[in-house]
Amino acid sequence: MQLYLAGVPVGEELHAPGLWPPSRRAAKRAGSEHMPGWRLAPALLILRALRAGRVVFFLACSAFFCSTWAVRHLVSTCMTRNLLQSDLDLVRRLISDERADVEIVAVLRQRGIDALKAQRVVGELRSGRSVSAEVLSTEQPISTGAAQADLGGGARGPIDEGQSGQRRSHRRASSAARWVTLTALLCLVVLGIAGLLYQQRYHAESRNLLDELARAPQQPGPLRTRIAERKLDASESERLRTLSAPQPLARDTGSSGTGRLVLDLQADGLHAGGILMTPQNALQVVAQLLGPPTRTNHLEQTSQLLHTFDNHGLLIYSGDGGEDESILLDFEGSGGKHGARSPFTGALRAAGNLIQGDTDESTLSGMNVLGLSVTGGAGGTLQGRYGSLELSFAYYKSARHLSVVVIKLK
Repeated sequence: MQLYLAGVPVGEELHAPGLWPPSRRAAKRAGSEHMPGWRLAPALLILRALRAGRVVFFLACSAFFCSTWAVRHLVSTCMTRNLLQSDLDLVRRLISDERADVEIVAVLRQRGIDALKAQRVVGELRSGRSVSAEVLSTEQPISTGAAQADLGGGARGPIDEGQSGQRRSHRRASSAARWVTLTALLCLVVLGIAGLLYQQRYHAESRNLLDELARAPQQPGPLRTRIAERKLDASESERLRTLSAPQPLARDTGSSGTGRLVLDLQADGLHAGGILMTPQNALQVVAQLLGPPTRTNHLEQTSQLLHTFDNHGLLIYSGDGGEDESILLDFEGSGGKHGARSPFTGALRAAGNLIQGDTDESTLSGMNVLGLSVTGGAGGTLQGRYGSLELSFAYYKSARHLSVVVIKLK
């Protein structure tokens, strides 16, 4: 059996059910390229929010256009003023300079004159007719009003015309202001109702999605990617597919309430959670205790598959026929293709002795039940046997900290 650690090249990555994305080439050959679960959750929330917010977006656009129209109407109605004598003098001067009507109307518009009124004034002055200026102030002397009344129904003077025009302008401005107010209130009411509906729907869908993700470790769903059948034989493919099927296995880690995974070396073999692990069920037992593997790599130039549980620092090597050949405990979290991204925080128990990451080489050598022999000198590898299990302990960086434990299953 050939074991691979960091630094050894790996073949294609077949991304079994888990959290880490495959390479593009491997995903393409596997027949599916998808987004991993922990990255899929925010994407689903965003998509559902967009889908739920389409009504809100439509209502917001409608309210925006309505308010824009109302404001433009208010501006066009209220922001115009009466025609002054200075405006008439300017128009006559521009006409004498042979300016175009469009330019003259634009100048009057900039001075606050209504467009229709500006066009009428320019047309009348070009035709030679006289145009009178409008009076801005409504406060006129009483004698002037009395003199107008004494004319006995004669023609109305420019003062009356200016006052009546200003009254009409005030009425239009008041009406436009009322419409703008009503439109703004209606928009606020519509947006408030839409916001409440959107918030309720969004939070409900978010809670449902998070509940589904929270239940995933206890009830693994179907595999999210298709397995490349040409890379796996029928038995291994079937075994990987059944990882997501719930099994009546105990979830007790055998750690006496510590919440850590403890593997027990016993006379009949390796136990986890009170279950005997064999080459036929090791991957299934670990998947039921820790959840599905995050990665599955096909090792180059071999027929082995490497199942990696990145969050728990545990790796399982599988050989031909779908049997699990060995279990590797990565106490350093070496990462890469042949290591876990997080260190193994559990322990290995043999005859009442706990073997953990901080178990130094001298302490381990003193455990006579393991029958250890040192290979490679100090700080190297220790080989041993417990019952029918072959054991390998490696101290790569320091003799005070255990790096890797390999257990060959029988």
